Amino acid sequence: MSQAKEFADKQIPNQKIVVILMELKAYIRMAQDLARALNRIAKTKTFSEVDHLKLFQNALKAARAVSLEGLINQLETEINTIQENLAAFKQQRREILLQAAKAAEVPHKRYSDYDRITPFKISYRDKRVILEVGSERYKEVEEVDGQRLFEIIQENRALLEDEPFDRGAFFHNLKHAYRLARDKLRPVDGWVPIRPLYSYLVLIKHVDLPDFIKKPEAKNFHHYSSSQFVYDLARFGRQEWSYGDEILRTRTPNMVTVASGQAVTLPNLNSVESPGPQLAVLKIEKRE
Repeated sequence: MSQAKEFADKQIPNQKIVVILMELKAYIRMAQDLARALNRIAKTKTFSEVDHLKLFQNALKAARAVSLEGLINQLETEINTIQENLAAFKQQRREILLQAAKAAEVPHKRYSDYDRITPFKISYRDKRVILEVGSERYKEVEEVDGQRLFEIIQENRALLEDEPFDRGAFFHNLKHAYRLARDKLRPVDGWVPIRPLYSYLVLIKHVDLPDFIKKPEAKNFHHYSSSQFVYDLARFGRQEWSYGDEILRTRTPNMVTVASGQAVTLPNLNSVESPGPQLAVLKIEKRE
């Protein structure tokens, strides 16, 4: 039996749902009676104390019939039960995911509230699973089966790897993007912010796409995500941060830059023990 089927079988039985709904409908009827009684008081135009006494007596009777303590207790009980079931489900899915990674000998590590299965950081939101590459949100999937989730992660890892990558070509495009950004932004001492640099790199990449140059239309646009960018930047720096007689220099961000989302974090392609470096600005110059 698959994990998804096991989870489905653990859902609240139909008979219990019927009982819960019947009990809640009783509270709804009592609340409606109270609302009607209070509305009669609000809408009355008579000043007869006899009439008012009867209206207030009916409202008091309706209010006493509404057992808020019983309703609160029932709702709290059901909420706790559902939360416990969801916690058990998420724990089981997570365990199966990590077991699958171990069986496939794929680097992985469990942290308190997320996992790393290279190159992804994996966070859990009930049935939803969020995949991140470095600082960049890569994809959100809804999958209850831990084994299938591992397969999805592997498929998306392959997609990142399948993006054509050549160190020389990447550096060539990055250098042109850097020069364009430097000329447009005129940053202090030539240090170009990393986020705008990514946008200019997307532009430069399309110069080398014959279909796009021939017809610069949406159908000929090649999607190059920020996740792919930080992944490729990590691929470039895996050996060294230089090419030929030039070197790519970076600076780490301060807390304000990180908080404002102006920095990026690269994935660590060599280990799941820690994230990759954080970058705020970049400069390309001749080796000393």
